[in-house]
Amino acid sequence: MKTCGKCIYLDYNGTTPIYKPVLDAMMPYLTHHYGNPSSSHQYGREPKRALDHARRAVLRLVCPRGDDIDKEALMITSC
Repeated sequence: MKTCGKCIYLDYNGTTPIYKPVLDAMMPYLTHHYGNPSSSHQYGREPKRALDHARRAVLRLVCPRGDDIDKEALMITSC
């Protein structure tokens, strides 16, 4: 099999490279504030605030006119 000598990663179903600004924004939650945002204990409070902020930011992108949409209408899932 002949190749052009340059590897192209196509397994984005397995994992993807992290965009540097996203990594920078996530570092506090990967190193210090890693509590479960669904928990009621103190370790989950800061991640919950961050998740609520992220939901509002995404909703502003999706609905820029400022329509009154409940932040819980946006479902954020993980593997």
